[in-house]
Amino acid sequence: MTSRLAPVLTFVGVLAAGVLPAGLLGVDTSLRVAGAAALLAVALAAAGVAAASLVLRRRLGELRHLPDLGRHFVTRHEGARVTGISHDEGGVTLLVASEEVQTMVLDESGTPDHVSGGGPGTSRWRIPGTARLSDAQAGSVEALLTEATPVRVVSSGVVGLAGPVATGWRLEARNGLVLSSGL
Repeated sequence: MTSRLAPVLTFVGVLAAGVLPAGLLGVDTSLRVAGAAALLAVALAAAGVAAASLVLRRRLGELRHLPDLGRHFVTRHEGARVTGISHDEGGVTLLVASEEVQTMVLDESGTPDHVSGGGPGTSRWRIPGTARLSDAQAGSVEALLTEATPVRVVSSGVVGLAGPVATGWRLEARNGLVLSSGL
């Protein structure tokens, strides 16, 4: 029963809301107030659309990699040096600073499609504890930092929603040391 009365009661409420101010304030003043309220509603809607547009533009700017989603990539870190080594959970993490980092996105057949800009960058490369480095190997890794040995890192992976996700990497040091993970 109340569901049948709801539209009627709503209509009566809207009619009363329109007639009551007209009776109290006069028709001319009521129309001016209604016009001002309508302009305010339009201005608020326009401001909301503008704010949403700015937020979306900024977010889409952060997601420039979306056209490459699911495609393979290769990133080269040239002119690099190990700037830090941390030991955690039995593994070793190398912090590498590179003079030039370039990412090449591959097409479906594995040929280069386009290259993203170069420039300096830093990256972290983890050697898991399961690698079980010997004392000599661990010493060679430490020497990369203490002797400032030039290195080159090549990583590969797939472009995901949050950006490139490396699935494997290979570090080649000028002293002959080669480290790799996931390749």
